[in-house]
Amino acid sequence: MVTVEPSPTKRVIPKLKDLKNTFEILKLSREPIRSPETPLVSIVIATFNWSSVLGFAIRSVLNQSYENFELIIVGDACTDDTGEVISTFKDDRIRYFNLQKNSGSQAIPNGFGIALAKGEFIAYLGQDDIWMPNHLEWAISSLLETNADLSFSGMIAKGPKGSNLIRIGNVGIDSFQRNIWMAPSAAVHRRDAISKVGTWVDFKKIHEPPDVEFFSRFYAHGKDIILIKALTVLKFPSAWNPGSYRERSSEIQSQHFSRMIKGGNFIRKELINFWKVRFQSLPEYDPIVKIWLTSDRSRPGWNVHMLRKIRGLDDLTEINP
Repeated sequence: MVTVEPSPTKRVIPKLKDLKNTFEILKLSREPIRSPETPLVSIVIATFNWSSVLGFAIRSVLNQSYENFELIIVGDACTDDTGEVISTFKDDRIRYFNLQKNSGSQAIPNGFGIALAKGEFIAYLGQDDIWMPNHLEWAISSLLETNADLSFSGMIAKGPKGSNLIRIGNVGIDSFQRNIWMAPSAAVHRRDAISKVGTWVDFKKIHEPPDVEFFSRFYAHGKDIILIKALTVLKFPSAWNPGSYRERSSEIQSQHFSRMIKGGNFIRKELINFWKVRFQSLPEYDPIVKIWLTSDRSRPGWNVHMLRKIRGLDDLTEINP
């Protein structure tokens, strides 16, 4: 197991495009125009041995203004109290399945969830991420209005306290770009698109990150992809926090979830924090940069292996060879 110590990688400075994006997000900080149609949405959460954060992800799903959904939680051979935590949520829309063999990433659990899905649309949520209450409302309304196949909503990604890592994603570009990382927690797609693009692929069989490879296939098959500039996703990348799977802290999720449900211009306050970092030109502490430079990128699944090291997880070289 490798310990990765983050070091300053660069100083963050204000950019004009960030200012433009901020005003656009604030303009869209409202409830979307609701569609009279409410098709079933199947939400898939892939999880592994981090039950304390999973509870906040589930609560953010149950807090959605769009209520016609099923929640499929797939454990990647969990050995902790994940099942017990899920059972505390007394909601018939929730189903939990725990795989017998650990696959090492979200790809296999996501594919398993798709196979069980009954909805017209499929959404993904990371176990350590949080949706704002209007996330599904924005996504489904936009997909129905445009008849698109795949949408990505605006998100804010944040690192641990003191890292100064904070990004606004999926807002500063006008269209989907192949091989650009867009977090699954921000994605919703039509279930019938899978018949064309195929399901998620085991990371050990590909060189690209499994989420990048999966969504790039929508582009390659000519599927209509839209970007929703409303900010509806809070992402807390575990790879920005070295040893996150050893510590299994849920402090940052707890703090943000509590502030979010209280309202009070939550998005505006998050954007203020974003700009504080930039105007003060604070140094970022990004653990990915250091290990990325020394990774063997010729190895299939290299990206997942690299991120597992940062998170404090074992190398899976001998698992499912």
